[in-house]
Amino acid sequence: MPRQLQALFSANAIGLGHAARAVALADDLVRELHVEPFFLAAGPAVDFVAANHYDVQVMEPPPPFEAAGGVMVHVGAWYRRYFAYCRRVRRWLRREVDWKSYTFALCDGDVPTAGVAKGAGLPVVYVAHRLRQDFAQTSGARLLEGLANRAYRRFARRMDLVLTLEKEEGANVRWIPPVARRSTRPREKIRDDMVWRKKTVLVVVGGSNLGGFLLAPAVEAVRSLARADIQVMVSTGPSVPMPAGLDVFNYGFVSNQQDLIAAADLVVCTAGKSTIAQALASGTPVIAIPIRGHAEAERNAAALGYRSEDLHRLRDLITAKLDGPRPEPAPTGNALAVGYVRELLASRGLLRE
Repeated sequence: MPRQLQALFSANAIGLGHAARAVALADDLVRELHVEPFFLAAGPAVDFVAANHYDVQVMEPPPPFEAAGGVMVHVGAWYRRYFAYCRRVRRWLRREVDWKSYTFALCDGDVPTAGVAKGAGLPVVYVAHRLRQDFAQTSGARLLEGLANRAYRRFARRMDLVLTLEKEEGANVRWIPPVARRSTRPREKIRDDMVWRKKTVLVVVGGSNLGGFLLAPAVEAVRSLARADIQVMVSTGPSVPMPAGLDVFNYGFVSNQQDLIAAADLVVCTAGKSTIAQALASGTPVIAIPIRGHAEAERNAAALGYRSEDLHRLRDLITAKLDGPRPEPAPTGNALAVGYVRELLASRGLLRE
């Protein structure tokens, strides 16, 4: 009988991309290594994790980013709030978590939990987009960001294994392709269950509060085509209110967005890594419009050939994508990530299969 491994999972709660990836890895590690996950989560990620049938303890959420008119603002103030948040959460973690109950920890973008878990003696797998940030636009914000990046590099060197989605260097660092969740059933079955008879454009604004700028332009671009064979749906997620007067079906906050993405004929999104990864893994065409000043989203979009200014030519982009061929599903990094975790646990004598 394989040994069951108690594992602590956590995810950065700015948006839902980190939580979606952590759940995807938890699903695979349950299946492959008989891991028994327990989650720490905050904000909407709590409901998301619970809806995916994992036990979860609520923690304080990190401060949200701010944007105005699709542009990132007040980055320096965000860094100051984040530093204070990290101090508070570390104190809470040391006091409230029974670290002796766990064999290892897997933390996706959650720096405080990973650091305290390592200090408690657990092997820690840390999942990161990259190992430096470049959101700052002003001199004051750049100073704070520089301090944060130096601390982040020191933190990363302490981890037992760092899995990055953008190529980085380090003795404990391993690059993996994007991680995606498996659809719960075949694409045609999902479409039939949802009664999607037309070509469907799904507008996804992510799990944070930043994506509202995309909703009305994307819906209006689809409707301006005046094609009877096309319908548009939106998923506003947990943090973006539906604009007044925008008469369109809204799936809101769902725990199985991978199914919606797989069933769609086109996804229009705010260039979050998780949404893009899910679309590529499903073979669903994607248009990614980043928030201006959100360096990570801008890199994600640029890798697909998009930029924030493409918001003003969505009509032409949507037409081209819908009338083009559906791409083949792209390979994911799930199996590679599981393999690296397996190697780490085996090296510590924690696997007895």
